[in-house]
Amino acid sequence: MIPRLRLDIGWSELGYAAWACAAPGERAEAEAVVEALVGPEAVVCLSVRSGLDAFLEAGGWGEGQEALITGVTIPHMAELLRRRGLRVVPVEVDPATMAPLPGALEAAWSPRAAVLVVAHLFGARLELGACVAFAKARGLALFEDCAQAFAGDGWWGHPEATVSAFSFGMIKSATALGGGVLVVRDAVLRAGLRAVRDAQPIQPTAEHLQRLGRAAVLKLAGAPPLLGALHALASCGGWELDRALNEAARGFRGGELCERLRRRPSAALLRLMARRLRSAAPDRYAARGRCGAAALARLPPGLEVLGREAPRHTHWVFPLVAPGEPLAAIAALRRAGFDATCGSSSLHALDPGLGVASSMGRVVYVPLDPALDEAGWRRLFAALHTLALEVL
Repeated sequence: MIPRLRLDIGWSELGYAAWACAAPGERAEAEAVVEALVGPEAVVCLSVRSGLDAFLEAGGWGEGQEALITGVTIPHMAELLRRRGLRVVPVEVDPATMAPLPGALEAAWSPRAAVLVVAHLFGARLELGACVAFAKARGLALFEDCAQAFAGDGWWGHPEATVSAFSFGMIKSATALGGGVLVVRDAVLRAGLRAVRDAQPIQPTAEHLQRLGRAAVLKLAGAPPLLGALHALASCGGWELDRALNEAARGFRGGELCERLRRRPSAALLRLMARRLRSAAPDRYAARGRCGAAALARLPPGLEVLGREAPRHTHWVFPLVAPGEPLAAIAALRRAGFDATCGSSSLHALDPGLGVASSMGRVVYVPLDPALDEAGWRRLFAALHTLALEVL
């Protein structure tokens, strides 16, 4: 069975991570190394969510103001904005690109708006020029969420975004099992962000070690023969493998959100981040992008994939909109040998009234593998053609 997720980390890196937990070294030095690998505008943080929270504090945005935010994102991003007192205003996006629809930013804007948060989703990179121009014209700070867009090719966000944020969490490309990097282009804001971050407690090494253990379990469970056996056992035993795998992959579980986010990464995490940044291979992500493009080219008529027309795409995930009941589509794909799921991402439409909300409610994440042989492609597209018949 083709797994829904192969963690983008090898056993040698996991071994290095275990060694770094035992001998973490000097934390300040490790932090400086990570920031130097990205560039002089970099600020390391525990996660993109941690970075957004620190960005809002450093910039002084809050009560009585509004934040425009692209209407599909993880709910924590909107929750953090609200906790700072900002009114969240979702912006309608085009399902074909996941970029704001023409006129949507203007329709969402009011004189109270202070911040614009735009997310690049599913491994795509949006054309951000219109958002940059709008933010400049309206005096908004532009927070560019690039958590799903890292491709190891030296791209660190739009040069005119106020902040560009990258994630190296558990299921992300070049995962370090956690950690984030903000590229902050305003020197005053950058100094403020560092001051906020440096006042926070340090993540316990034991927490990073716990994530390492979960990563090892997920990597073992993602081996195709074992995954098929686990599904068979779950079916016989009546337990929910899908929920267990999705829960294990989550970066923040249990506890109070802000308490978990407002911490600095441990030395062990920083050392692993540095190793992953040095070894990130753009060819790997380019191959993944070609695999996604090949799947789109052979997709049966009538089936929709969110973000398929984005101008630059590495297909971190392949979000198929099920034409009927998502669970039926998942069952059909699993019978063909593809461990599809509707729960491997925490992305949601922020407002059920958005046009994209219906599509998001029916998304099925289809696992793709650049090493898939022709027989595998035939199985996949036979299953997809069967699904396509539901819309004819």
